[in-house]
Amino acid sequence: MNYGLDIGNKKDLVGICYSTWFNPIVKYGGEKPKNIAEILAGKDTWGEVGQFHFWSEPALGYYRSDDQKIIRRHMEMLQAAGIDFIILDNTNASPGWDTGASGDYWDQMVRQPVEALLRTLLEMRKEGLQTPYVVSWNKTDPAFGYEVCDKLYREHFSREEYKDLLVYWGDKLFTLTTELTENPPAYTEVRKMWGLVKNLAPCEWSFLSHENKPCQDYDGNNEQICVCTAAQATYMTCTDTALGRQG
Repeated sequence: MNYGLDIGNKKDLVGICYSTWFNPIVKYGGEKPKNIAEILAGKDTWGEVGQFHFWSEPALGYYRSDDQKIIRRHMEMLQAAGIDFIILDNTNASPGWDTGASGDYWDQMVRQPVEALLRTLLEMRKEGLQTPYVVSWNKTDPAFGYEVCDKLYREHFSREEYKDLLVYWGDKLFTLTTELTENPPAYTEVRKMWGLVKNLAPCEWSFLSHENKPCQDYDGNNEQICVCTAAQATYMTCTDTALGRQG
């Protein structure tokens, strides 16, 4: 295959999760998001329960996930850091987010940011720049199967102009999912990935682990390992399940 990144027989590749959830939080002409650092300093008050709060203002300011200038800067930094591919976290995405209305939740959380990301990467490649490749980590569920994967494939990943930006396993698009449900799509090679799983099944990946043990394939070969500086099942204050940074 002469396009994309085939990871089926590669070693020592590095991936990193990349969030595209900020469009509903940073609205055009909306109020500045809540900032915990400012709240603790007495400069602001807490928002409503469940309202998104930033730990502090990002180095590039409060940004939307479809801001191509921000995306370009992120990709430049990730490429310079030696990141081979980014993992788009769509683990909360649901087919029900797509109501058919412009600006619905699917539009804000998935369609707009993914299209902006791929368009930016394509522009950078045309300029002769190297960029990380893209993997999508999607929610799967017995109730709707692989519908999130299928929607992303139809809307973005099946398009000819984007095929060199993506990660493959052999001749199939590579996809991460939250569950392995029945009848995975024929166009993709799937790996389940979740966190804090003590005994990983063969070919099961992890994004969060206290032990940082490698995942192995069915032949006992190491396939993937999660590296994290800290981990918690719920909240950092729940010390029974939280492990802070060591060293």
